[in-house]
Amino acid sequence: MSDRPYIWIVAPGGYGKTCLLRSYVEVGRRPSIWHNLDSGDSDVVTFFADFSDSLEAAGYAPLPRLTPDVQILSRFSCLYFQQLAEQTDSPTLLILDDYHRVAADSGLHEGIAAAIEHLPASIRLVILSRERPPPGFARAQAHLQLGLIGADKLALTETEALGMARQVMD
Repeated sequence: MSDRPYIWIVAPGGYGKTCLLRSYVEVGRRPSIWHNLDSGDSDVVTFFADFSDSLEAAGYAPLPRLTPDVQILSRFSCLYFQQLAEQTDSPTLLILDDYHRVAADSGLHEGIAAAIEHLPASIRLVILSRERPPPGFARAQAHLQLGLIGADKLALTETEALGMARQVMD
């Protein structure tokens, strides 16, 4: 998918970001944790609570809960994702879909950007969004940790489109 450890896929709605990644996961039978974001996830306490609930429903052991009195979000986020990685027995894709729904001023950007710098190799983060990474991710991009795949890479060439059509028609 990319030579970078973490990937941000950006394209307008309808470009097939989610379908592409779902087929990548299914065909390769890759372990994955998929979380669809919504505007409520702009509140970091809500994000970590909902994400933790989803993980527990999928059989993961409980992870620490973010409380409003936590002073250093980046530190909490790093520890949280490291503890999640300890529960994975093989490389796992952590997919955050619809990231564009998170408000521009959300502290979640700080938490996810901090986690990128400290995620163990067993977790590979993929973010799907209609928007480019917010400024909080500039450090990860500058250190070549976060690769960007744009709409131009998702579009099929005429030859690829014809080949797919032939496969469907045969």
